[in-house]
Amino acid sequence: MAILLVKKLRCVTPDDSLTDEIKLQQDGRQRWPDEGESFFSLSKDTEVSMFLQLPFTGQTVVSLFDDETFGQDDRLGSEPFSENEADTGEHARTFHGVHGSEYVMNYKVISIS
Repeated sequence: MAILLVKKLRCVTPDDSLTDEIKLQQDGRQRWPDEGESFFSLSKDTEVSMFLQLPFTGQTVVSLFDDETFGQDDRLGSEPFSENEADTGEHARTFHGVHGSEYVMNYKVISIS
């Protein structure tokens, strides 16, 4: 078993013209922002510190979405994370959306017994 520790998320290029309303899912379930908050706004060259802990076994998939008031949310990319990355230090992973968005997530995977 492991924990994916998400340290921060940075918007390089938003999906929308100015600001995206970000939601993060783990294996299809919304994990951030917390329940009661539907999204977090990020614009070009801004970032948010998170310290979000996502437990998993084997492999997990993290997906980013841009919340839309009308219609389906825009997919900003999905990335798999593996227990094989455990205890190898901090890394950065880039998420690319279908409309040219780019987000960088800083994280590390921690092994737990």
